[in-house]
Amino acid sequence: MRKILFAILLSVMTLSAHARTDYKVSLIDTGALYSEYCDSLLSFRLSVSSSLDRLYVYMFSKTDKRIIIEWENVRLQGSKIAFSTDYQFEVNRPHDEETVLPREFAHKCILNRSALPIVDKKKIKKQGYDIIYFRLPIRVGDEIYDISTEWKVEKEEK
Repeated sequence: MRKILFAILLSVMTLSAHARTDYKVSLIDTGALYSEYCDSLLSFRLSVSSSLDRLYVYMFSKTDKRIIIEWENVRLQGSKIAFSTDYQFEVNRPHDEETVLPREFAHKCILNRSALPIVDKKKIKKQGYDIIYFRLPIRVGDEIYDISTEWKVEKEEK
């Protein structure tokens, strides 16, 4: 009996290990694809989890001034976001601003607040890709910048 259970467990683990799919996220800018957004203030890139329910944002400050990220005003697919660290009953509470110091990295793992997947797997399967609309509002000194971007998500070629 133990041998049968062990064999079943081993086969399930093997199948789940092979079922993982990796996805590539590229910035769409005037028809060209780039791996990250860059300007004189900051650079950032996005990646998605293999289950397509989490979006990872990696940022680097390129200026000598502090950058304030207004997380409450960040939009993903037109909706407000939730952080992966939020508890279920805290999802609708306002998010605090984050300060990125000069020449430093910052990162966040975010979810779609509407509890819908960030990327549509059916769309990727049908047309080969899906589009993420991501808006990142920041403040540098008294200046406010609203960075709106489109990102293409597709299966990564192996």
